[in-house]
Amino acid sequence: MKRYIIIILSFVFCASPAASAQTDSDIENGSQQNISWSLTGGVQLTGFRMNTDNEESLPKEARPMLGMDLGLFTEYQINNMWSLRFAVIGNIERTSVMISNHTNVITTFGTDILMPVVIRVPNRLGSWTFAAGPYTHFVLGSRTDDNNALLNPYTRVVANDPRSGETNFALGSFNAGMTASAGFDFGNRWQISVYVLWGVTDLLAADSHELYIKSYKSGLRLIYTLD
Repeated sequence: MKRYIIIILSFVFCASPAASAQTDSDIENGSQQNISWSLTGGVQLTGFRMNTDNEESLPKEARPMLGMDLGLFTEYQINNMWSLRFAVIGNIERTSVMISNHTNVITTFGTDILMPVVIRVPNRLGSWTFAAGPYTHFVLGSRTDDNNALLNPYTRVVANDPRSGETNFALGSFNAGMTASAGFDFGNRWQISVYVLWGVTDLLAADSHELYIKSYKSGLRLIYTLD
């Protein structure tokens, strides 16, 4: 439930830049802050970096597959060069994994929340944009092409926490890390960028310092600025 509350609050914050609009007196005093609101969509590849030490119940191999993103950006311009971006992006991610000598495609439905710092470098055609900062990702649902529940690590139960009683699944539904992107702003409301998300959270529900599964994602994104 907590993750849904966080996502809803983040979406409301991102979709309501008008709430931070300046009053007339602020403008007269020169304290106006430029806030823009943009829509974004694109395609991406999602995969795992992992060491599962040939454990039969864990993925042995993972190959990224094509997915898609759709979301909102709110950008707070600090000056002509620097800005702070807040983004809430829904996504469909697909990864081919091999578990117990069986290959299956895992599809997840989730949300990325990003807070990168953006720098713009103008040129005669527009401006180059570079961004970097932290992100968090929530998996809200998942499915596999094969209906065998044992092949979906997001829903396969491996243990119950003896203290809280909560169910532990083979893979956790939350991860965090760093994001970086490079793109071009054409100056006519359109931007294009390539990006990478590099997860540092270990998704694996295993009490081992050697075994790990961490996510990564790279993609191409189009951005259209509404205001």
